[in-house]
Amino acid sequence: APPPAAEVPAPVVAARPDVVVITLDTARADRLGSYGHATAQTDTLDSLAASGIRFARAYSVLPLTIPAHATLFTGLFPFNHNIRDNGAGVLADGFTTMAELFQAQGYATAGSAGAFVTTRQWGLAQGFDAYFDEMPARVDQGALGASNFWHTERSGDLVVNDALAWLASVPAEKPVMLWVHIYDAHF
Repeated sequence: APPPAAEVPAPVVAARPDVVVITLDTARADRLGSYGHATAQTDTLDSLAASGIRFARAYSVLPLTIPAHATLFTGLFPFNHNIRDNGAGVLADGFTTMAELFQAQGYATAGSAGAFVTTRQWGLAQGFDAYFDEMPARVDQGALGASNFWHTERSGDLVVNDALAWLASVPAEKPVMLWVHIYDAHF
């Protein structure tokens, strides 16, 4: 009789990790504890950075929110996605976004926007199952705030609360891709 065939172990299938992308509008890395600021009061971000992936060097293609996020979401430079200034274009549906790629792989996807410049009207909601971007009625935001609609924002606690409520609604076995945009540091 032939010897018994050796059992071949089943291939190991890597678990699909949850992905959380946090963008902080106009926040300098050197003001965060995870990047070395000794007296920073950024404990939650520092904890996330310690348990996740923190990039030591990351650069924006433009110091403007809409084109920078269009690049982050598509991997394309502004001259490719045609958004070079805030309000000067909308991310066209023909571009594939990071959220669409995750969605196609079975991820639940959500975005929670903290500023008018990250609302769906700029095309940034593509690929998100849920997108929280309802801005409050515009009121004067005081001496440090702008008196125009470009700086309309939702406070970080509302942005995070929307994201957490959505996370609680996703079945535990489903991987998630979540984008949270915080605008509070802008001024």
